[in-house]
Amino acid sequence: MTERVIDFRYAPASRWTCIGRPDDPYKTLVREDGALLYGFDNSWGVLAWRFHRVIEFALLTDQRAVQIHQVTEAAHIPVVVTTLRYPKATLTLRAFGHQHDGDRRTDVVLWTIEAAPGVRDFMTGLWITAHEPGHYFAPRSAPQPDQEILVAPLADRPSFSDLATFLGERETPALPGGQLAFVSVPQPLILHRAPGFAPLSALATEHVLVSEGQRVEGAVLVPQKHESVSGMDLAWAQAAWDAERHFWQGVKLQKLALEVPDAGMMEMIRSCARNILQAREIKDGLPEFQVGPTCYRGLWVIDGHFLLEAARYLGYAEDADHGIDALLRRVRPDGSIAQMPFHTKETSIALATLVRQTELSGNWDRLRRLWPVVQNAIQYIQQLRREAYELDPSAPDYGLMPASFGDGGLGGKRP
Repeated sequence: MTERVIDFRYAPASRWTCIGRPDDPYKTLVREDGALLYGFDNSWGVLAWRFHRVIEFALLTDQRAVQIHQVTEAAHIPVVVTTLRYPKATLTLRAFGHQHDGDRRTDVVLWTIEAAPGVRDFMTGLWITAHEPGHYFAPRSAPQPDQEILVAPLADRPSFSDLATFLGERETPALPGGQLAFVSVPQPLILHRAPGFAPLSALATEHVLVSEGQRVEGAVLVPQKHESVSGMDLAWAQAAWDAERHFWQGVKLQKLALEVPDAGMMEMIRSCARNILQAREIKDGLPEFQVGPTCYRGLWVIDGHFLLEAARYLGYAEDADHGIDALLRRVRPDGSIAQMPFHTKETSIALATLVRQTELSGNWDRLRRLWPVVQNAIQYIQQLRREAYELDPSAPDYGLMPASFGDGGLGGKRP
């Protein structure tokens, strides 16, 4: 018998990792190179997805990274460690979300720079590039260095090119309408050119000399809809790292025993369980199992069928029951059970979900109470069949799927 191996050889090169806690409304993502991604935007269409704000990190050098490696600290701990190795130094980024002081949430990136073996007196620093359409990022006291970085509309950007202002001989222009974007501790940041001199906001720490055996470290703090950063220094960021690791150690990802003999597969199960809880979100008092934190951030009836089944296997019986309650919110007056009006297949999947969840829970009484909902849904499906039979076969949209789905020139018809 041929040994079966799961090695992710066909995994896509582009991958994002969520760093929030279970039910966290802030679904921050870390890109495969350590960049922070905020505000997924699909308004430009399926082929033009983008993020509203991107914060990238790099080593301050004219050379590019020769190797990038990324892992999570453990399958059950979403602290993302990205290692960018350059010819003369290595930049390590440790990104995680931190909940503190009640309901405040701050993303933290701990960074270290270490010189490569044999390197002497290499001048470098941390380089940050920030993107947001129609906005610019600058130190609060720009053009002078500052730990606090503001974001403001690009149309209001003052000129920092005056030499007297740059040298501090003239009053620094104010940043109109600026809001706190992130904080750098302990090193302040200065305005810097973007890679390739692109028209983007870029900042950097002041240059430092590192040699073999030496390292420099700091942190970038990204508050999520709050500007209370008093006391948030490097020691605070390092304590936040310990707090998040401790938090995840206490999260029981599997409430039911579920084990496989392969250790690697078991780790994948744990990471998937963690990811399901991270994507989950509380909506109007009920947990909704979402497919993910970006274009699938919401309840998808078809994908949700399998997520609720996985929740049962993991032991989240009460949450799965609430998932059924969330599904029943989608019951429409015509009997359909759907989130999206154009997905008529959702009703049949919803019925399958009700039956499967009943089989797994053994709560047949609940299904009996929901029987009128089931009957109305079946009548809705029967009505769809009657309407389909009445369609004119010569009509351009006749067929299994409408032409809008892209049919290779078949005009909606299928053989």
